[in-house]
Amino acid sequence: MNSYVCLWLKLLVTLLLIPQARIAANVVMAGTIPVVVDGQTVGETRAVPEDAVGMAGAPLGEPGNTILFGHSDKGGQVFRNLPQVTIGTYIYIQSDSGELVRYRVEETYVVLEKGVSLEQRVQNARFLAPTSDERLTLITCVGNNAEYRLIVIARPASTNTRLS
Repeated sequence: MNSYVCLWLKLLVTLLLIPQARIAANVVMAGTIPVVVDGQTVGETRAVPEDAVGMAGAPLGEPGNTILFGHSDKGGQVFRNLPQVTIGTYIYIQSDSGELVRYRVEETYVVLEKGVSLEQRVQNARFLAPTSDERLTLITCVGNNAEYRLIVIARPASTNTRLS
């Protein structure tokens, strides 16, 4: 087993808490599905669970982009209140070992995703790219027919603690 897989097992995230938005949701590792444009595979996207938050990207607590995504308009609607999150909101992530990590929201964006050019979709995908800093990126669909994506970026706010 490589060290990357071992690190994921060590810091397996189990719970996302955002008290300001009344969000408490289980977190699961996400699979991938291909993105096909005009019959050609141009990349991959993450399979969004119906009743949990999906996780991809960098391991929690390590430099990089830890991506959390969930539905706001169907299934369990785990991110239906994500639009209530504002800059300064605290986000808490709990691992299966009881470690509680606190992040603070520093940026929010709404980008048009449906009906845009491939170039714009690639531009929007920058929020999913690896980063050199430790961050959480939360993503959900918003708007009529889920045509927009709400993107919330948070960075570590304090040292980690253990829950009893």
